[in-house]
Amino acid sequence: METILNIMTCTFEIIIFGSFFRGLMNRRYSSPIYNIAIYAGTIISIYSINSFGNTKLNLVANILIYFAVYCLLFEKDLKERVFYFIVFFTTFAGVEIIFEFILSLIIGEGYQWERQTQLSKFIIICLEKLTVFLTLFVIKKKLNKEKYGIKNEIIIYSFILPIATFGIYSALLYSGWMLEISRLGEGFLLVGCILLFLANVIIFFLYDYIFRLNYEYQTLEMISLKTDFEKKYYDRMEKVNLEQSNYMHDLKSLLKTIGNLAIHDKNEEIRSVIQDMEIRIGELEEDFFCRNKVLNTILCEKKREAIDNKIKFNAYVEPGIRLDFIQDIDIIIIMGNIIDNAIEASQKIECGHIDINIFETQKGHFLMIRVENKFNGVVTKQGDVFCSTKEEPNKHGIGLKNAANCIKKYGGILQIDVEQNIFTVSIIFTVL
Repeated sequence: METILNIMTCTFEIIIFGSFFRGLMNRRYSSPIYNIAIYAGTIISIYSINSFGNTKLNLVANILIYFAVYCLLFEKDLKERVFYFIVFFTTFAGVEIIFEFILSLIIGEGYQWERQTQLSKFIIICLEKLTVFLTLFVIKKKLNKEKYGIKNEIIIYSFILPIATFGIYSALLYSGWMLEISRLGEGFLLVGCILLFLANVIIFFLYDYIFRLNYEYQTLEMISLKTDFEKKYYDRMEKVNLEQSNYMHDLKSLLKTIGNLAIHDKNEEIRSVIQDMEIRIGELEEDFFCRNKVLNTILCEKKREAIDNKIKFNAYVEPGIRLDFIQDIDIIIIMGNIIDNAIEASQKIECGHIDINIFETQKGHFLMIRVENKFNGVVTKQGDVFCSTKEEPNKHGIGLKNAANCIKKYGGILQIDVEQNIFTVSIIFTVL
């Protein structure tokens, strides 16, 4: 029984180890035989070290063994590798120490590991390892926000099974009848405890799989949106190039006409021809705000929409600003929704005006985005949340909320100021 207990403890630790790093790093080799062999060798090594019963030896050996396995299974640059390993091991050891301390407080002076039955020891280990597993799962989600952009409500629902498991384990641990159970019943109970622990692990593996599918879906959606924007960009540039080519073809005859009119001193006719040339040149002009194609396309599209609605539109993007840390789909969500809200508000007043400024401050350490527009002075709020004035009741404030979620994803700050008839949205990102 003692041997089974030690082997299962080592197995649980390896499962926790693999599940944590699998979501953060790429595997060095895809061969399942290679990975299984490494894990099996790790279990044997840890079991052999633990059999000596030396606490200091266990601590040092476990650190060295896990780090070696970590390097053999996963690839990452040294800085990130050390950081993730420190997070893993300090969390693993810290949670176990805190768990033992709380358990001793609850049970009191009567709690001694040597006096516990084998089944009680196993249940305590299950409780301890499950706590470590859940803690590392949440930390992994926080460390890898891009791939785990799932609502927190889903995470809360996923903890129903672990909470139930904690209840069952605790009831078994403190129930007096467990001391009188037969050896056969003890065997069935042991298998049940193992299966219950593995059920928790499998459920969270499934959640991990769902998170990755969601990330892949968002990535494909981003590629689709980016492709659409780039197609619009290149289609527009192709149209402008064609019009410029036609205009250059006609320019020779236009200049010849101006020359003939000048010879005959017909200034009014010359002025008319030049004015027509200016109009055509103006039609050929293509707005260029920045080198980021997605942001440039958004600003071009929104400017055209604003002009169509007789709204004055100004946009300035500081040359050379860094936007590479923001995913294209998030640029679309943030800028698209905020500018759409500004256009919607400006449509309701005469002489609507939108002013956009994107620049860096503090020697490039902060990226500032400021969108300012005139509006009718009517503001709708639900608590601290600003709502749109659209007629559809189910769409109130959704655009601004989606933008806020994307800004929060990058650790940015969203600030909304209302002063008389001016509505200002300010966004601040820290640029490392």
